[in-house]
Amino acid sequence: MNKKNLQSCICALIAVVAVSVLPGVSASRRTTLSFNTNRVSRQPEGFQVTPTLDAAHAVTQVVPANGGTVTATGADGTKFTLIVPAKALLSSARVTMTPVSMVGGLPLSGGLAAAVQLEPGGLRLFNFATLVIEPPQSLSPNQETSFAWDQDGNDLHLFPMQTPNGTRRENARGIGLPLNPRGLIFKLLHFSGYGVGSGTDGDRAAQRQRQPSGSEARFEQTLEAIIGRERKRQLATAQSNSEFDLLQAAADDADDPDYLDEIIQSLKDRYTNDVKPAMDSALLSKDDVQLRCAMLKALGCNRQIELLFDDLELPGKTEKFFKKAKKAISRFMEKALETLADNSSRRCSKDHKPEETIILLGIAHQQLLLHENGFCKCDSSKTQEAAENCAHFELEFDSETELNDPAATVTTRVHATVPIGLKFINAPGDEIPGQAPLGYLSCVWTPKDPDCSATNTTTSTTFRVLSFNIDLNPRSFGDCAAEVPGKVNIVSVDIDPGLPKEIVTVRCRRADGTIETTTIPQVIWIGTFGEFHIDETDVTGAIVISDWESGNGSLLARKTYDRGGFFDGFPMTERTTINLWHRPE
Repeated sequence: MNKKNLQSCICALIAVVAVSVLPGVSASRRTTLSFNTNRVSRQPEGFQVTPTLDAAHAVTQVVPANGGTVTATGADGTKFTLIVPAKALLSSARVTMTPVSMVGGLPLSGGLAAAVQLEPGGLRLFNFATLVIEPPQSLSPNQETSFAWDQDGNDLHLFPMQTPNGTRRENARGIGLPLNPRGLIFKLLHFSGYGVGSGTDGDRAAQRQRQPSGSEARFEQTLEAIIGRERKRQLATAQSNSEFDLLQAAADDADDPDYLDEIIQSLKDRYTNDVKPAMDSALLSKDDVQLRCAMLKALGCNRQIELLFDDLELPGKTEKFFKKAKKAISRFMEKALETLADNSSRRCSKDHKPEETIILLGIAHQQLLLHENGFCKCDSSKTQEAAENCAHFELEFDSETELNDPAATVTTRVHATVPIGLKFINAPGDEIPGQAPLGYLSCVWTPKDPDCSATNTTTSTTFRVLSFNIDLNPRSFGDCAAEVPGKVNIVSVDIDPGLPKEIVTVRCRRADGTIETTTIPQVIWIGTFGEFHIDETDVTGAIVISDWESGNGSLLARKTYDRGGFFDGFPMTERTTINLWHRPE
């Protein structure tokens, strides 16, 4: 067998890309809404451990669809680096890395070296992310024992780390910054807990006897036995080398040619015994849960096959097998997405469920993404039209401020209801999702001087929603995720409230009985509101609203402010409510 770039194949098989149907699209220029509409079908727990999270050293940041890097450092100095490449995320995601200080029940005689929890838990990736763990004290190749768990410690299983040669090949191809080939490097396709401990051959053999409950976890543990053995061999061979070349392996460091066949056979078994039966059964049933579970398996298997073909020259019989599998997966995805869209559209029209809009939008974006990538001949136009006919979104903005200065107490209240154009959700470019008039519901000036009175007029403005992006990155635990309308987790929304104005006319009686009239143009509401939101204003001047509360029923999400402060030493208050609604058409 002619083999080249073997480790790229191995990386492709390290985990199953369990991509659920919840689709996603390109992130906007700045911000993201996160609709978590997955209700997870809980799997049996398997072997349970109890991670203790070090929340004080957690790091959270928004990673855009074009990729990014998140770094955290544990209390003991362990450095964790997560590198998310472009096309791994369908849209921006708020990512949290939390070092783990202890893992209760970890079946390793030497204990924990380092571990980290990645959130949102169950987040699925379309391309491999790289996790690098750098503990203060290194482990010998005989001690290294890498593992992963699901959710909060369920289904502990062994998880393979990348071999030195695999890292050097990536370095040579210029994929990101060069990494240390000896490093503890994980290739990830989903978020959960990952770590390294100090174990013996007996510890690892005992863990391999524990059958993980999820098929994905079982596959990862199977690969660890193959790849872990090769990693250990390469590290042992390299120990005599004073210089460990970042790019090129020495002749005696070449990959063992025997273990690739085991990996190819593992992938064949995965497709034949798990993926294909799931696809066939799902299409016959037309059931949403079965379809989504099968899609999760099929898209992951397809990703592995693509990476396998990119880096290997396979013999004719093996190549024919995988080409046939890819074609079958492509046809299945077309039919499955169409069936899911029909089911959702029917529920919207017959059962009057506007929340199906979110699901339809997700399916449409998935179809568009797969079509643009040349994966299938998926047509998103029908699904997009069904979403637009199902319901629309509205952002309702209501804000009241009060400023108390020596001359007067000024209370203002403004309101806007902004329809959101569905076609602009997650759409890049200069098109904005929605705009509407922002007008005054009230504006009251109360002079402190009893001899003065005030009247005012107001001028409305245009309130604009600058960015409205839905986080449709799929999430699942175990092997399947059943999608139902669920809670909405908004990362952020960009708004520009415009420049509304007040013109106040103050009339004061002088000591001689005459009336003095003064007309003053003012911007009290926007000045007070802007002062409270200065920390949320980005470099473009947009106000980025985050940390939303999930709603119920037709209320998708809500953000509230009720706070006080001082402006130039004068007290002021703000009470603002922003609601995101979905409305039936």
